[in-house]
Amino acid sequence: NDPNFVDAYLNRARVRVKNNNPTGAIEDLAAVDKLVSSNPMVYVLLAQAYLELNDPASALNYAQIGYELDKTSLLAHLTLAKVYLAKNDSKDTLQYIETYLTYVTDDADGWAIKTQAEFQLGNFTEALAASYQGIAADAENAPSWYYRGLIHLDQGDTRTAVNDLVNAVNFDQENFAYSIALGKALWADERLSQASRQFDGAELLAVNDRQLAEVYYDRARVYEQATNLTKALQDWELLLALPPDQVPAYWRTYAQEHMDIINPSTPTDTPTRTPIHNDIGTLTPTPIIPITPTPPKLP
Repeated sequence: NDPNFVDAYLNRARVRVKNNNPTGAIEDLAAVDKLVSSNPMVYVLLAQAYLELNDPASALNYAQIGYELDKTSLLAHLTLAKVYLAKNDSKDTLQYIETYLTYVTDDADGWAIKTQAEFQLGNFTEALAASYQGIAADAENAPSWYYRGLIHLDQGDTRTAVNDLVNAVNFDQENFAYSIALGKALWADERLSQASRQFDGAELLAVNDRQLAEVYYDRARVYEQATNLTKALQDWELLLALPPDQVPAYWRTYAQEHMDIINPSTPTDTPTRTPIHNDIGTLTPTPIIPITPTPPKLP
């Protein structure tokens, strides 16, 4: 029961969670549990490890145990907020992150969690205010820039949205959601050439067919608006070549209709085209957006 061993295992577990080695962290925490029982930090760190393993159900179980063992733990509050956000439970996320931010006012990632939760609840005023707090705490906090950009885009302030999303992309260049959102903002700001190039970049970041479908659907409509019908046709064909269950039915119908307009199977004396609408749709955040706050020191 040497406390030095306990602290050593806990410290290494913290580092392993932070460095994306959740399995190693779980091994260290199991060793701690053999030395001392009912240590709240063990359960809080287990929750973080299982969250890294994409197991929010187990993460919630351990986070709740850790919280019950020490309701004054700010790290327990932060961890519960992260877990509830991963489970798309924005209301419970706010309950715990607001308590945390009352005492830790300069944690940019904490503000980013609040920003996302408020955004998902449709509380854009509160989300915008939280995003400013996150950026004030850390000017390179990509999630805060991202949600600020989405809000400005929703408000029709396309130029500011572009600037916000450029920052988000610059600070997290491998994030598909940030990249495609910037493409949509450039499109809304009528910078069609830049928008199509940004969608090219998003295509390289896509990790599944659903993301590729979004790229093809948006980029094809940008090409149509730019009257580059050859490129538009290529994207419509790529969209329809994807597995049907990965493409919304409306997108498939829209693609087929526009392919028929661009390249009709039966020529007519007077070919006509239906109007192309610059409908970028409603931007909504997805739960896969990685926000991993750095745990603060406990008071």
